[in-house]
Amino acid sequence: MFTLVGLLDFFYNEEPSSMKSLSTSISCLSLSFGYFLSNVFVNLINAIHQKS
Repeated sequence: MFTLVGLLDFFYNEEPSSMKSLSTSISCLSLSFGYFLSNVFVNLINAIHQKS
């Protein structure tokens, strides 16, 4: 989450104007995928600890 601001700043300064919206959407998609994987790991660990 903390790197999102730097990543968006990099995209707006370094990408061509035609690629700004695509790179911004890819960064948001990767952030949401990371949140999803974090949720899966937490649920998996909770399920393992509740069984023992």
